[in-house]
Amino acid sequence: MIDFYWLKSFTEILQLFISALFIIYIRVKYPRWSPRLMWLVCFLVFKGLGDLYGIINYTSWIEELLTRKVLDYYRMFMASLELAMLAGLVLFHRSMHNEQKATLKDLRFYLPALVMIPLNLILALQYGSGLLEVFLLVRLLFILVLFHFLLGAERVRQLRFLIITMLAWNLIWFSEVFLHEFINLISEPASWVLFVMAELFFATGITWFLVQVIAQPKILRSESLSERLPNTLVSYIEEKLQESMTAEKRYRDPDLSLPGLAEHIQVPPIDLTRYLNRVVHKNFNQFITEHRIEESRELLATRSSKEMNVEEIMHEAGFSSKSVFNTAFKATTGMTPSQYRKKHFKK
Repeated sequence: MIDFYWLKSFTEILQLFISALFIIYIRVKYPRWSPRLMWLVCFLVFKGLGDLYGIINYTSWIEELLTRKVLDYYRMFMASLELAMLAGLVLFHRSMHNEQKATLKDLRFYLPALVMIPLNLILALQYGSGLLEVFLLVRLLFILVLFHFLLGAERVRQLRFLIITMLAWNLIWFSEVFLHEFINLISEPASWVLFVMAELFFATGITWFLVQVIAQPKILRSESLSERLPNTLVSYIEEKLQESMTAEKRYRDPDLSLPGLAEHIQVPPIDLTRYLNRVVHKNFNQFITEHRIEESRELLATRSSKEMNVEEIMHEAGFSSKSVFNTAFKATTGMTPSQYRKKHFKK
C-alpha cells in the first residue's frame, strides 16, 4: 500500500525547499529590495510556514518529537498563515501591475489574518471545532481572488501560470475536503491522492515561476525613474499636466481617461502612467479625483446653495456619480459636501 503520509510530507518538503531557494536567490540577485520583492518574500515566507506544519504533521519521526498539543496549536494558526500568504500574493500582484511605494495602508491586507487568530483559538478551544469549515472558507476566498486575477482588468502575463496552478491547488483541496470530510463521497485513499495532486500543482507553479525569474531577472526588477523616463520627458509631462489641470481644468470632463489625457499632452500612455506612479506616487484615478475634490471644496466655500447646489457642483468638478463623489469627498475631508459648505462657506 502506498504511504500517503510520506508522499504528503515529500510534497511539503519540496515546496519548502523551493520557497527557501527562491528567497535566497532574491537576496543574492537583488541587493536593494523594492516593494515588489518585499511582497513576494512575504508570500514565500508565509507559504513556507504553512509547508513546515505539513512536514511536521506528516513525518512520523518529527511528529514524535513534539506533543500533540503543540501541533494542535500550530494548526490553529494555519488559516491565519494562509490568509497572510494571500495578502502577500495580492500585494505582489498589484505591484507587478502598478508598483507604488509601500505604505502603512498596505498592512490592511493582513488584517483578516490577524482577526483569524483569536477567532480560531475560540472555535478550537471553546467549541472543540476541527476548523475544517474555516479552512474551506479560506480556500473559497483564494479561489475568488485567483479568478479575479485571471479574468479581471489587471491581468499580469508573467504570473498567469502560477495563478492557474494555485487555482488548481485550491479547487482540488476544496473538493477533497468537501467530498471526503463532509459528504463522505470518496474513500480515504482517493482523498489522499487528491491531496498530493493539489500540492504537486502548487509546487509546479512555484518552480516554473522561479525558473522564469532566473531566465528573465527583469520580471522582478524595479527600475528607477531615471532608467524609465529621461529627465527632459519628466519635466515635459510635469509642465503639460500642470497646464492641463490648472489652466484648462481637464479634470472637469467626466469621461476623461488616461489614454485621452496622454493623447492631449502628446505622450505615450505608458510614460504618463510611469510618471504618475513614480513622481506623483498616485495612480490616474487618484490624481484626477484629487483635483476634482479640490475644485469641489473651492466651489462649496465660495458659492451659496442658491447659486449652485451640491449636485451642480459635483457635475462642475467632473464627477458623474453622486455616490462616488460623496465617498471621495468624505474620505478626503472627513465631512459630507453639505457639512463642508456649512462650515466653510464665506458669505
